[in-house]
Amino acid sequence: MAKGVRIAFLVFVLATVAVGAWQTQSRTQSWQRTLDVIVYPVNGDRREITSAYIETLSNGSFESIRGFMRREAERYKADLVTPVDVFLGPQVSTLPPAPPNGGTTAGIIVWSLKLRYWAWRNDDYLGSRPDIRIFAVFYDPATTPQVEHSVGLRKD
Repeated sequence: MAKGVRIAFLVFVLATVAVGAWQTQSRTQSWQRTLDVIVYPVNGDRREITSAYIETLSNGSFESIRGFMRREAERYKADLVTPVDVFLGPQVSTLPPAPPNGGTTAGIIVWSLKLRYWAWRNDDYLGSRPDIRIFAVFYDPATTPQVEHSVGLRKD
């Protein structure tokens, strides 16, 4: 009897998570409402010049993202004047976990879980829950003129 109750509870939790993920995905892809985007700056090289640059950022620093999304909404005939609102989040003091070298399936799974945990721990925005979180890692261009890659994970 207890085993059946545990299984039923786990199936209920799984179904709840699956429905929530589906609703989130369909809501963000429907172009029916403005999406809230939070950009969290991260000082990737721990240099003072990078920190000083991050201090100059404001919500207006991301107008190019807003403009790009407006043009894309027009291109796809969406009825949204403002497809995204982009806000500056608080600076994150810890670096995200480095992506795995070699790319084995197990390594990618472990890294993905570490990154999701890190993002959850550093989601300190005091406003409403964002639809999209961007953790932008900044470097001094004098010492790091380009980065090797960028990574992203789907929310679900």
